[in-house]
Amino acid sequence: MKKLLKKFFTFMNKRYIKTHNLIFIPGSKYNYVYIDILEYKGKDVSLSDGTVIKKGDTVAEIHINNDTIKEVPVTKVIRVFQSEVVAMANVLKNNEDYKNVKAVFGRTVLYPLTKRLGFDVFEMKRGYMKKFIKIWDNLIRVLFSSKEKENGKFREPREVWMSREAIIKNLGEK
Repeated sequence: MKKLLKKFFTFMNKRYIKTHNLIFIPGSKYNYVYIDILEYKGKDVSLSDGTVIKKGDTVAEIHINNDTIKEVPVTKVIRVFQSEVVAMANVLKNNEDYKNVKAVFGRTVLYPLTKRLGFDVFEMKRGYMKKFIKIWDNLIRVLFSSKEKENGKFREPREVWMSREAIIKNLGEK
């Protein structure tokens, strides 16, 4: 059953990537994170550095590459993800195609990882998206975990945000 579910998740992941035209962060060393540039359509979000994201702002949504997450040893995940965010900072700073991106955000159960890198973490509103991400991300975590025994507790997903300026200032190559 686990093998069949892995195939299903791999198929759905590839379909999502193709449907949404996701690309890896240009200059990425690992191809661990996809990005999608889009127009923000939600309610205003106030970030800790004073940046306010409003409806109509250009934002970059990040997505973990579920095909490679299973290949990264747990002890190296923070280093690999930090490298991806550094690549994002450099793209935001140096690539004309990304000059209008006001912030980077994602929705994930891996928010403790992003918090360590300086992302603001917010509760998600109850609803379909929160339920879907909770089930999807946690099942991927359980299915592709190298641990024989996962605790059955599903982590609640969170929204993570960092402004363009904060990423460039705090995580870009000097």
